[in-house]
Amino acid sequence: MIGRRRASFFLAGSLLPVFLFFWLFFLSPGASARLGLVKTETHIEIDGINYGVIKEVNNLRDLTFSQSKSENFTRVSLKRDFVTEPSLYLWAHKNAQNHKNVSRVSIITQTKDGYKIARYELKNCKPLSWTVETADPTQGGFHEKIDLAVQEIAVF
Repeated sequence: MIGRRRASFFLAGSLLPVFLFFWLFFLSPGASARLGLVKTETHIEIDGINYGVIKEVNNLRDLTFSQSKSENFTRVSLKRDFVTEPSLYLWAHKNAQNHKNVSRVSIITQTKDGYKIARYELKNCKPLSWTVETADPTQGGFHEKIDLAVQEIAVF
């Protein structure tokens, strides 16, 4: 008899917290808000013009303190799929022909609600290479990849 009571107390003592945890986080109102991951988007602006969402950014870091005097620039790669945003390919092609102009590129990471998480300012940018290709013909759109030469990157 005493063994059965200990077993039932043990089961109640171990199952009750598991049940409460399950109920609080999965069945209670607002559980999806607590457990959901925050979805973010990364946008690009060039000289104040919004060019839409970027899928992938490579080699983006704060260079304001770490850049040595021997480095002339850092290569930053941008990749995306798009349908309706302005073309980065056309911007790069036009900008590469004008050898005197350098651009200011802003890369902004924000939530879907518009709350800004990070902002990178790429100063004195010139396009090094650019490619555009068509995406799946049934869905439409394009794949773009742009490599930029960047002299200064600051994080805000």
